Amino acid sequence: MKALVAKDTLTPLLARVSAWSRPCQVHSAPGTVYAVFADEADDGIDSFLGLVTPQRIARFPDRIFADLVPLAPLSAISAGSGLDEVEAHFADQALMALPVMENGRFIGAVTRESLLKTLLRRDRILMRQMQALRENLEADRSRLACWSEQLRSLHEISYGLLDMISHTDDMYALMQAGIESLRKLIGSRYGAIGIVGDGGRLKRFLHAGLDEETVRRIGRLPTGKGLLGEVLRAQDMLRVDDISTDPRHVEFPPHHPPMERLVAAPIAYRGRVLGHVYLCDKESGAPFTDHDALLTLTFANTLASLLVNVEEQARRREAERTASRLLAENQRLSRHLLGVLEEERRFIARELHDEMGQCTTAIQAEAETINALSAGLDPRIHQCASSISDLGSRLYNVVHAMLRRLRPELLDDLGLSEAVRYIVGTWQAHYPHIRCRLRLGEGLDDLDEAIGIVVYRVVQECLTNVARHAQATAIAMRLSRRSRGAYGECLSLLVRDNGRGLTPKRVGLGLVGLRERVETLGGRFSIHSPGQGTRVHVYIPVYQDSNPQADALRSVISG
Repeated sequence: MKALVAKDTLTPLLARVSAWSRPCQVHSAPGTVYAVFADEADDGIDSFLGLVTPQRIARFPDRIFADLVPLAPLSAISAGSGLDEVEAHFADQALMALPVMENGRFIGAVTRESLLKTLLRRDRILMRQMQALRENLEADRSRLACWSEQLRSLHEISYGLLDMISHTDDMYALMQAGIESLRKLIGSRYGAIGIVGDGGRLKRFLHAGLDEETVRRIGRLPTGKGLLGEVLRAQDMLRVDDISTDPRHVEFPPHHPPMERLVAAPIAYRGRVLGHVYLCDKESGAPFTDHDALLTLTFANTLASLLVNVEEQARRREAERTASRLLAENQRLSRHLLGVLEEERRFIARELHDEMGQCTTAIQAEAETINALSAGLDPRIHQCASSISDLGSRLYNVVHAMLRRLRPELLDDLGLSEAVRYIVGTWQAHYPHIRCRLRLGEGLDDLDEAIGIVVYRVVQECLTNVARHAQATAIAMRLSRRSRGAYGECLSLLVRDNGRGLTPKRVGLGLVGLRERVETLGGRFSIHSPGQGTRVHVYIPVYQDSNPQADALRSVISG
């Protein structure tokens, strides 16, 4: 509403009169205000003398208008003066009328009554505007509450679909639940989701709102012709208020319920159209609103993200299963290779022991015989025989050292527990300044041969590294069998020292090779050096024929 000014408050009860006329000569309505002019034909500013009110005439009814004009100086306001200024002039109770001038010319008068009527009219207009505004606000508040409730419901639907993802890989069950919820949310009589296959053709059609008997009587589901086919090719929202009048529409099949209105939204993700969401006919009979279309599009976008997420999860799980299968196969092959390698080592060790050992013994015996027979003869013969005997001894020591490297005979003779105790005791005798504490658990001697050899080698390598590099004063070692819950047992080896620590650059080939052998058995090999001291921890699964979860255990420990 524009601001009111003095020009808007002019009284309609105004009569223009000559200064020489008398009130009895002028016929006018009661309450009329008279504008007095010196020359009735000239209404310019110079000829306007003033205003005469009925109250003034009542006091001097026989005088001419020139005598009735107040002697006080003329008080006037401009046509553009605000109502506040007009009201300020009427603060003087004696003032009954006020002339209004525009561009130096008299245009009318404002009376207390006309001002009051204008203010009342303005207040009524303002009240009507405020009432309309309150009604609009109330309608907007109601629509906002309804919209907020719909958004909240859509949010709950989305969370429900997310929860379903964690319990099922069935995308169609996910979509069926989604379209049922959306149909109820918007109040639509029918709903459907069409899934697009290769070539943009409809490969799956899920519907809601049709009972089983109706579906059975309809028979074949839509194939993507007519208006539905046009929707499948669309990339944007589609809203049709009367399906029957749309030129793209084809007749529904027999027994198909009548449908009048349609709203459809694409299920699209990053430019890839997966399908469309359809809603037909609201239960109330009203047309679909912009809010309904927006809710449908929001649901379609949410559904697209969920479907892509389900696809990604399915692909990831399949990749994990493939990787797990390949890892298990690789570990089985590695374990078999390790067994073949140990068998070959055993064969070589046996041959060295049987053949080389006998040969070196025979060489030494022959050398002693030559040495005895050559007494008193050429001293060079005696010297050669002694050299042959010494070389035989050296060859025997070399062969014996090779045998220990190829095959830890202590394992065959003593078992894992006593073999570890022996090498730790021997090591402690050579390095008495390093305090060594050993703890051995039960059941260590009936383990798989490959496990025993690997553990034996790890203990050897750790002791060697501590002696050569750690500069430690103490070392603790614990070897035991530990339960891994439903996955059976593991052999656990923990070696700790208080030395200077281990950096990645100081990790030798020996530890790297042992890590590979541990992982070949499905175990886990970890080295931790926080800055002072080093901690080596080895887990190896104890495989038993009676344990059906050995492969699962292998994967758990390896991971």
